[in-house]
Amino acid sequence: MAHQEDSNNDLELNLTGRTLRVYWYLLQNKGPHGRLEVQRGTKLSSSSLAEYHLKKLVGMGLVEKNVHGEYAICKTVQVGVMRFYAMYKSNMIPRFLLYISFYITMLVAFLLFFNNLPLSGVFLITAILVFAITTSLAESVILLKATPN
Repeated sequence: MAHQEDSNNDLELNLTGRTLRVYWYLLQNKGPHGRLEVQRGTKLSSSSLAEYHLKKLVGMGLVEKNVHGEYAICKTVQVGVMRFYAMYKSNMIPRFLLYISFYITMLVAFLLFFNNLPLSGVFLITAILVFAITTSLAESVILLKATPN
């Protein structure tokens, strides 16, 4: 168990900046990709820089290089900002957006089905749900700004 934790800490330290951006690109764009495609997709300044980060990911055991010189994800990890995302098909969805949809559903259901409560109760529960929606939305915006693109 301690070895797994050390490995995650190493990944956390090394999977940052441009390397994280390359990994993120490969996660979102399934299939093998050549270094030129990765360079263009991640807006890196050169294909050799893309190759450097791809080799770094291979060294971490997250990416494999095939016989055609193309790279593909072989292991998915949740480190850093990636912890706050859920993977659906090839889309990375901020978990806060899932919370927002839940809170909005609860608010609509409450207003439709539980409107016979005293006005103070309706106000309190509505205020709590609106606060939850607002804070989750604010956290989503902060997360999206911190995400490698």
